[in-house]
Amino acid sequence: MSESIRKFKNNDELIKELENRSLVFPDEESKKIFKSYLIQYGYFSFVKKMSHDLMYSDIEQKIFKKEFTSNNLRYLFDIDRNISAIIFKYFRNIEFLLNSSLLKIVAKKINKNAKCPYIAALDGEGLRDVFPKIDEEIPKFKKYYKDTHANFYEDIFKNFNNIDFDCREAIKENENKENDEIKNLIEKGWFKDFINKNKQIKSKTKWEYLDIFSLFQTLTFSQLLRIFSYLSTSSKNEVIKEFFNDFKPSNKYLKLKEEEFEKLINYFSDLRNVLMHNGSLIKINFKIDQENKESFEKYFNIQIPSDEIKLNDIVQIMESIINIKDTILKEIEESITKKIENRTQRSDQISNLIFEIIEKEARIKKQSK
Repeated sequence: MSESIRKFKNNDELIKELENRSLVFPDEESKKIFKSYLIQYGYFSFVKKMSHDLMYSDIEQKIFKKEFTSNNLRYLFDIDRNISAIIFKYFRNIEFLLNSSLLKIVAKKINKNAKCPYIAALDGEGLRDVFPKIDEEIPKFKKYYKDTHANFYEDIFKNFNNIDFDCREAIKENENKENDEIKNLIEKGWFKDFINKNKQIKSKTKWEYLDIFSLFQTLTFSQLLRIFSYLSTSSKNEVIKEFFNDFKPSNKYLKLKEEEFEKLINYFSDLRNVLMHNGSLIKINFKIDQENKESFEKYFNIQIPSDEIKLNDIVQIMESIINIKDTILKEIEESITKKIENRTQRSDQISNLIFEIIEKEARIKKQSK
C-alpha cells in the first residue's frame, strides 16, 4: 500500500503525529483539551481544514513553527466557528430575501395564467409560459450532476412532505377550501397529465393542493437557484429588481445583469454549503473574472484586491444587500478580539500568526486598541 494513503489513527496517535511535526502542547491540560476537540469535531474539521502555510517552518513536511502551539490551533478553530455562527445569523436574511423575491414574481405569473395560486392548475402551455427555460435548463442540470435524475416535477415538489414546513396541514386546509372551478383547472393541468404517466406517484396526488406560497417554504437554496434559471430573462430581471429593492447603488443607473446576479447567488449558495458542512469560513474564497469583479466593485462600492472574493468581500456585499453597513464585519472583529482576550487571561501565548492567517485569508484586520 502506498505511504501517501492515510491510515486510521486513534486520537492519541494523531496527537503523537502532530508532536512529531513539532506542534508544541504547552502542558498536560492543553493536551487534554486538544484531545477533547478531536473527539468532538474530528481531525479533518479541527486540524486539516485549519491547516495553513503560515503555521509551518517546513511547508512540504508540515513542520510547525515554534511559536504556533496546540492552543493557537484551537484558538483559530474557535474563531472560525464564531465567525460561522455570525455569518449564518445574517445569511438567513439573504435566503429569505431570495425566496420572497422569487415567490412574488412566480406567484404573479401563475395567477395571471391559472387565475389561482396553484402551479398544478397550469396547463402545459401555461407552465412553459411561466418557466420558459425548463427544457433547456434541466439537461444542463443532468449533465452537471452526472447520473442524477432531474425533472421539473421532482425539483419543485421534492420536499413537500418535510414535516418541518407543516405542508400536510397546508394541503389539508387548501383541499377543503377549493371550489369546483379550481378542481376542474387542476384536473386539466400539466400536473395531472404527469401523474397519469407515472403510476408510481398516483398516491401522492394531494401535492396538487399545495399552493405556491406554501410550496416555496419547502424549497432549498439550490432549488431556488434552479427555479430562477427556469424563468425568462424579463422575469429574472423582475426578481433581481425585487431582490435589490432596498439597496441603492452609488449610481442609480447601475444594475446587475442576469448572469452577474446568478454568479452572486451561486457564491451565496457555496457560502451556505460551507456553513452547513462545517467548512472553514476564514479560508473561504470564490474565483471571479475581471468583468464581474469590476461590476461588483462599482455596484456594491467595494474593492476586491485580487481575482478572488474572500470573506471580507462577501460580508460587505451581504451588508449592502440587507442594508446594515459595517454591522457584520464589526461583530466579527469584536468576536475575534474577545476570543483572544479571553485566552490571554489564562496566560496562554498568543501567536501573531493567528492574526496574519486571518488577515491573509479573510482580509479581516485585527482591531486596534
